[in-house]
Amino acid sequence: MALRLFDKWQDQSLDGIIAECRELVEDADFPTVKRWRAAGGKVLGHFQVYFPEEIAHAAGMLPLKMRGAPVECMHSDSHFGSYLCSIIKTSLELTLGKRVELDMFVTHPICDAARNLGAVWGRNFEYPCQILYLPQNANSAASAAYLRDEYARVQADIEAITGKKVTEEALRNSLAV
Repeated sequence: MALRLFDKWQDQSLDGIIAECRELVEDADFPTVKRWRAAGGKVLGHFQVYFPEEIAHAAGMLPLKMRGAPVECMHSDSHFGSYLCSIIKTSLELTLGKRVELDMFVTHPICDAARNLGAVWGRNFEYPCQILYLPQNANSAASAAYLRDEYARVQADIEAITGKKVTEEALRNSLAV
């Protein structure tokens, strides 16, 4: 999809561009994502770390890091214990509170709270939710094949949602972005 989502940088100083980007990053209503969806685009939310955004991009999806937000937890507090970090809770709040709409969510068990995020997410939304498991021993002879299989598993869901096959060329183009 060829959609210009951010063009306010034109004719601005570097400081102006950085300020504009900062405003977009800190806007918990995600205007860029809303414009993408309004144009018919699909959005894949992922919990911050270790997700290969290029796979989603190559399939025509907009990858969105779910990194929490400065919002009050009106819905998500009932899903998690009070001792859990605000990143987990506010990431879920953004979707439960309908500030952002997703077509798929991928998490990674980077911490105890994130280990349960996939199950909580899966119970609350109709779209696919995956947990991306990375090799625990990167030096293992089987780790590369294991990681390739994990990426292929997630890619299959992405392709099913978009109806678009991730080609080697599309993946190379996404890597070049």
